[in-house]
Amino acid sequence: QCTTLGGVRIPEGAMVTLVYGSANRDAAVFGSTADELDLSRQIPYGSNYVFGHGIHRCIGAAMVDDVVPAAIDTLLTGLPDLSLSSHAPRRYRDPYFRGFSSLKLQL
Repeated sequence: QCTTLGGVRIPEGAMVTLVYGSANRDAAVFGSTADELDLSRQIPYGSNYVFGHGIHRCIGAAMVDDVVPAAIDTLLTGLPDLSLSSHAPRRYRDPYFRGFSSLKLQL
């Protein structure tokens, strides 16, 4: 017996690890630009898993929901010409920690 998930056959009794490293980067939801940094991306209600879900939701998520938009708004208001440089952002390769090892900006 086996099952198929995302086109991959998984035999009965196989060990499977769920990694949230792709939260909000699902091509089935966001199309061909799913892996691009898009600060204006609209995430469908109930589909944001960046901070986990249910009893495993990050305790600081509510603070981030308030603080980060204010900080980004303040930054962009104070530096209206700030933009991403032509250098592509580099991500950490760790599947359990999503983030950028390099994100160059320019004025």
